[in-house]
Amino acid sequence: MEEGDKGEVTFNQAKLQQIRIDDRFKSIDRLSVNIFTFNPEFNVDNYQVVFQDLTSIFITVSYNLTEIERKEIMDMRDKTRIILRTNPPRKEFPSIRDRNKVQVIISYTNMDKISDALLNYRIFIESKLGKYGFSNPTKQDASKSAVKF
Repeated sequence: MEEGDKGEVTFNQAKLQQIRIDDRFKSIDRLSVNIFTFNPEFNVDNYQVVFQDLTSIFITVSYNLTEIERKEIMDMRDKTRIILRTNPPRKEFPSIRDRNKVQVIISYTNMDKISDALLNYRIFIESKLGKYGFSNPTKQDASKSAVKF
């Protein structure tokens, strides 16, 4: 919040939205270092948190989008979610030698599918962010930024 000319407080929604978007992208970048690691904070794998962060970014800017653009992102979200649910990066089986242990089989093919799906989802969302000035402005045209600091 900022103080106006007459001592009144003004609320800059765009600035707060940009901070929220930036925070989500920082989280995505941090978690993507090892995207298939279990995240004890959220009790899921990092790739699942990345998916939720991307969806959160979409929700943050969805009011700016046209109905067609919202539907396009929802369709991309649904396709990505199906890939995440149907391609587990690893499977656990009871150990043949010791019933108290599990054997883990890693699927690199599924890991590639998940990574590609999340990357495509991110690129698609970022393309919409750029259209409405929520991404980093270019040096040639900084006026397109949604937030003036």
